[in-house]
Amino acid sequence: MCPERISIIVNNAINIGKVTASGTVGGINNASIKVKVKVKVKVKVKVKIKIKIKIKAPKLSGKMCYSVAYLEKKQSRLIERYKNMLPPEWKDPIHPKNKLDQLPEYYFLSAFTHPELPIVTGEGIRMKEWGLIPFWVKDEEKGTKIRKGTLNAVGETVFEKPSYRSIIRSKRGLLPVSGFFEWRDYNGKKYPYYIRLKDHDLFSLACIFDSWINKQSGEIIESFSVMTTPANTMMEAIHNRKKRMPLILSLEKEKEWIGNHLNEQEVLELIKPFDSNRMEAYPVSRRLNYSGNNRNTPEAIQKKNYPELPVIQS
Repeated sequence: MCPERISIIVNNAINIGKVTASGTVGGINNASIKVKVKVKVKVKVKVKIKIKIKIKAPKLSGKMCYSVAYLEKKQSRLIERYKNMLPPEWKDPIHPKNKLDQLPEYYFLSAFTHPELPIVTGEGIRMKEWGLIPFWVKDEEKGTKIRKGTLNAVGETVFEKPSYRSIIRSKRGLLPVSGFFEWRDYNGKKYPYYIRLKDHDLFSLACIFDSWINKQSGEIIESFSVMTTPANTMMEAIHNRKKRMPLILSLEKEKEWIGNHLNEQEVLELIKPFDSNRMEAYPVSRRLNYSGNNRNTPEAIQKKNYPELPVIQS
C-alpha cells in the first residue's frame, strides 16, 4: 500500500472518524481496505494518531456456475447450430436480424463482470447481460444491487422467488457455451476444473431473461440468469462443497425449453442434472483462482496436472 494512499485516507478519517476504501494491495485487485483512526488531543495541542489497517482479499471465484468459455465467434455457425428452433427469417443469411456483432473468443469469462452474451430465444438470438434485473425494479441503484444475486437461479425454487416466478413461465432461453468452470476443494486448496460435453463443441445452458427500463434515462437493459440444479455424480466430486451445476439441456430438450406451451410441472421436469457419462472434466491452472490475473487466455482451458489430486472419473 503506497504512503500517498495512506495519507489521503488518514486525512479524510480525521474528519469522519472511520473510512473504508478499496484499491490494489500487494498485487491484489479490489481488496477491501478498512482504516480506523483514533485521535487524542491534549491541552498542549499534541495530537496522537493510532492507525489500524485491515486488508481483506477478494474471495476465490468458485461458487456455482459463474464462469464459462465461449469459443464460437462466427455468427453464421451460431445460427446454423440453432436453426431448428429459430424463426424462419433467421435462416436467411442476408436478413438484417442475422447481423449479430462478431464476438471475441472468451477462454474464461466471469459472470461478475456482467458480460453481454448471445441468448437463444423463441424470437431469435439477442445479446443480454449476465445478472438479471427484474422488470419491477424501481431504480438503477436497486437494479445494480439485485443483479449481484441473480447470476444463477436455483431450479428447485424458481417458481417461488419474486425475481423469477413470472418470467420462468414464458421467458426461457439458451446460453451457448463451449464449457464452464467449477472449483474443487482438496486439502484446504481450490483447484479449478474445465468441464465440457464429450460429443458437442457448443452446448446450451438453460437460462431465464427479462427486460428492465431505466426510468431516468429510458435505457432498456436485457439481462439473464443461468439455471442451476443439484450436481450429478461427476460434478459432486468437483463442486464438492455446494454440489451444484448449471442446467445443461440436451439437443432434444432445447426447443422444448424455449417454447411457451409448457406448464409448471413440465418445466420442472426439465430441471434435472445432466448425464455424467456425456461429460468430461480436467483440472486447469490455479491462476484462475485470482481475479487480478488476466484469465481470458488459452491457458485457461489447458489441462494442468496436480500429482496430489485424486483422479475424477468422467
